[in-house]
Amino acid sequence: MLDPFRQTVERDGIALRLTPREFPLLHCLIRHRDSVLSKRQILEDVWEAE
Repeated sequence: MLDPFRQTVERDGIALRLTPREFPLLHCLIRHRDSVLSKRQILEDVWEAE
């Protein structure tokens, strides 16, 4: 379970601790789970401002 508003992740009821970069990466991969993303697409989505 991923909650993008609180930026929390749980698996089997156990909270997972993710780094500030891991959370947006996981969120990106879940949002596009039915697609193959290129490295560029991931970089643009996750590292948009950097």
